[in-house]
Amino acid sequence: MYNRLSIILPVSIVLSVIFTLFLLLRVLPETYNGKRNHIFQFFYDIFTPQTLTIERLLQVLYIFLTCTSILCGLFQIFSWVGTSFGYYLRELIGGLVLVVVVPILLRLIHELLLLALLQLRATRDISAKLDQLLANQAVQTPGSEQGTSPSPSSPLPEGSVPDRRCCPYCGTLYRGQADTPCPGCGKTAP
Repeated sequence: MYNRLSIILPVSIVLSVIFTLFLLLRVLPETYNGKRNHIFQFFYDIFTPQTLTIERLLQVLYIFLTCTSILCGLFQIFSWVGTSFGYYLRELIGGLVLVVVVPILLRLIHELLLLALLQLRATRDISAKLDQLLANQAVQTPGSEQGTSPSPSSPLPEGSVPDRRCCPYCGTLYRGQADTPCPGCGKTAP
């Protein structure tokens, strides 16, 4: 068995490195989007997940560890065979810690990890919405039928097109000339 393992392990590592490089260079780049055959599209879908599966895995791990802790604690509490009272007291305290304290700590760790995942999900959603908003603003023109641009508080002269501005005070994107106040905070940019 030692001889087989000494051959199989290095060969597996070399093949894994080659396969990883092939996937990173020929399958996963966005430049091949729409040009992949069914097998490469399958690998692309596997290695670029659109949803987070770690949330479900964390839940399963939390439930498993909590059940294991409680059962081990109960077995420890009721495993007194008849030795000294000091031994039984030590087993009782250890069992109670496993039944009460460890599940509470596991719950806290589980919730902290879920909060981190929720923050990640919210950041992804905000980023996607900002990308969509900026793409929509880039497509729309001031007089387009698709959307209306914010009208400045002072009328624009004939033939002038309002510039796209970003308020230095609040960060709002708006269209207007240099003397147009920001629709978000009402301040005029210097």
